[in-house]
Amino acid sequence: MFIPDQRALLKWYQQEGRNLPWRSSGDPYVIWVSEIILQQTRVKQGLPYFERFLKRFPTLASLANAPLDDVLKAWEGLGYYARARNLHKAAKLLNEQNGVFPRSYQQLETYPGIGPYTARAIAAFAYGEKVVVLDGNVFRVISRIYADPFGIDLPSSRKYYQTLADGLLGKANPSEYNQALMELGALVCKPKQPDCEICPWAKVCRAYATGTMDDFPVKTKSIARGKKHVAWFYLLNESGKVFIRRRPNSGLWGGLYELPNYPADQVPPELKKKSIIKKVGSFRHAFTHFEMELSIYQGKLPKQWNMPEGFFEVDPESLNTYAFPTALLNAFQIIRK
Repeated sequence: MFIPDQRALLKWYQQEGRNLPWRSSGDPYVIWVSEIILQQTRVKQGLPYFERFLKRFPTLASLANAPLDDVLKAWEGLGYYARARNLHKAAKLLNEQNGVFPRSYQQLETYPGIGPYTARAIAAFAYGEKVVVLDGNVFRVISRIYADPFGIDLPSSRKYYQTLADGLLGKANPSEYNQALMELGALVCKPKQPDCEICPWAKVCRAYATGTMDDFPVKTKSIARGKKHVAWFYLLNESGKVFIRRRPNSGLWGGLYELPNYPADQVPPELKKKSIIKKVGSFRHAFTHFEMELSIYQGKLPKQWNMPEGFFEVDPESLNTYAFPTALLNAFQIIRK
């Protein structure tokens, strides 16, 4: 297996790499937070959340000692809230060990929410461990460089591509090399319309040589996205208060707050009274494996309705103190029009 020129990559990175706040930090806590935020979020969108989160929780101890509700509120809008819950769990465990992060990726992987990618990122960036970080950008760069037909969605793909990636490191500085490789995938070797003409590895890229960049990385199957239709109700009682409840900590939107809701075909008759409840809008919200259509209703609380367990009344003005999923934040915008 040939190894692309490391010097060419590092020279390109030194000239073109973005100045991002976590790159100048050797603090494993800062690196950890940035990597968790960026797992499902683009850098441009994630940067304000990163800055806001660190302002609210500047140290590991401050995160570990905070109530979960405060952590979820700070995470509001980022989605994939299991990341925030695991971040909180792991912070508590690390804080119990005097706030000292393990220095090896194998040890880091034993903490909640720290998988192979995040563990290697912390170990390489904070401690210089000689490992290569394998994220979506690196998957794409490697598969195109070698025009490798091995499907990235196969069960053994991570082990296969990790072996290829580890073979590229050599004697390079692990932190700088990993940042450069990830940056190459983010800025040049993009999923669509890659800028191959300016790529430092274009001369050795097999996909570029054959004009098959769009064929890589290979996916052997596509996942059919399911659909759900849910009716959500913003109901006011005689005192002008609205009803919300906290969702279970596990599952979709775990630990966040919600309005009363039902599958659209299972709405109780009491909530279908058009004289007191009206539909004010609808929209679609995409998840990884399914799409939800949300129909939003607003009106007065029916006296006959048997309210599900767990709901409590709050002033509408105080809703912004609770952590809601992004879909419901969008619903509130419709309601307030």
